[in-house]
Amino acid sequence: MRLVITTKCNGRCTFCHSEGYKGTISEMNKNVIIESFRFAAEKDIRHVTFTGGEPTLYEDIGIIISEMRDKYPLLDISITSNGYGLELIEECDLFMINLSIFSLKKELNETYQNVDPHMALHRLDRCNAKKKVINIYISELNINELDDFIHVADKFGFGVDFLIDRNSSLLDVVKHKLGQYGEMEIHGDYTPKLCLNRKGIRIRIKHPEYSARKLPHICETCDESAMCFEYVCAVRVYPDSSTSLCLSNKYMYSDTDVYKNLQTAYSQIEDDYI
Repeated sequence: MRLVITTKCNGRCTFCHSEGYKGTISEMNKNVIIESFRFAAEKDIRHVTFTGGEPTLYEDIGIIISEMRDKYPLLDISITSNGYGLELIEECDLFMINLSIFSLKKELNETYQNVDPHMALHRLDRCNAKKKVINIYISELNINELDDFIHVADKFGFGVDFLIDRNSSLLDVVKHKLGQYGEMEIHGDYTPKLCLNRKGIRIRIKHPEYSARKLPHICETCDESAMCFEYVCAVRVYPDSSTSLCLSNKYMYSDTDVYKNLQTAYSQIEDDYI
């Protein structure tokens, strides 16, 4: 489950899908967060991720994470951030932090994000999380930094996810480069990915050829599935309590009761997941 807790962001990434959200700037009411976590705990949904926008711009984000961690210790709580406010969650006991950066070159990265990438990496290093992963969208502008990204993974012990669009011509370039570091294998369950295990660190390629989880009775009736990046990966909850089965928002449930929306959404996918 992914909670889009705010649509505010300090970045301007042209490649960002903002989790599919097309509405005006808004923030999630705390009661929606509480009800979403209650549903996850009751239905044995193990993973809940805070996202946005930039989730560290959400007021009292550190306090909210700590409260949910204390109340639901069996849930894996994660966050996806561009690194802007990682110091706010430094002491939080998180399952995973996904740091989205574009380049290790400060000037290039700041074209999209108002964050010094090296400062963000050091902030991530200080955070309390079981897993720390760098998300990197690959384009012609940063393809020559592949070795540098792998060096960073080695230096800090971070995992790396290389995100590549379906229409990109760079998939083979990335596969060839990673293949020089070792053998690559498919790993994962609902969203398998092409992985390189290096020094105990997992470096992965996220591309529809490898990481798309297709749900037959949903995806086969969707006219956007042919160009979908991830198919159904996780139900998304938006600030207005609406929920969606997928990034395209083809299946959206908009009752004011988020618990009811989640019941409807998960009832649509549980047969395929089972």
